Amino acid sequence: MTYRHNQTVEVIGNQEPYKCSYYPATLLAAIGKTRYLVRYQTRFTDDKSRLLTESLRGSEIRPVPPEIQAPGFAAGERVEVCANGGWWVGRVDRSVDPVYYVRLDGDGSELRCPLYRVRKHLIWDDGKWVCSGTGSLRTLKQKMWNGRVSLEENHKLAMLQLER
Repeated sequence: MTYRHNQTVEVIGNQEPYKCSYYPATLLAAIGKTRYLVRYQTRFTDDKSRLLTESLRGSEIRPVPPEIQAPGFAAGERVEVCANGGWWVGRVDRSVDPVYYVRLDGDGSELRCPLYRVRKHLIWDDGKWVCSGTGSLRTLKQKMWNGRVSLEENHKLAMLQLER
């Protein structure tokens, strides 16, 4: 994927405490062919004096997913909830209109969220968006055995296996 200067992207959280999350960032520059310099839009340096800037591999970022209008979500459906400045992957436990209770994948905690802070979980796969639960688990496993699995693909594999 080729990104543009000042494009808004999402950084894939792969380490605690940001595991299973996506944080918005602005792409500042390409560094060679495989790395990018980004500035987070909602995360700050340790001293809270300025927005955090990091150099990341291309596999650690994705475009912002398209907005999908959904009238609601069913129990068990894979979603992302907006909390603490990022989008956190989880599964709907239950809903009490218009509130959803979502169990987060990362730490297993449950968040109470209104519909406007919940979106469908989509995965960026080979340059296109696919709904969580679709796509090719077999293809990912093949890539894993061949040692060619990116961080995004590793995340997708984990999400698909959780759904089984």
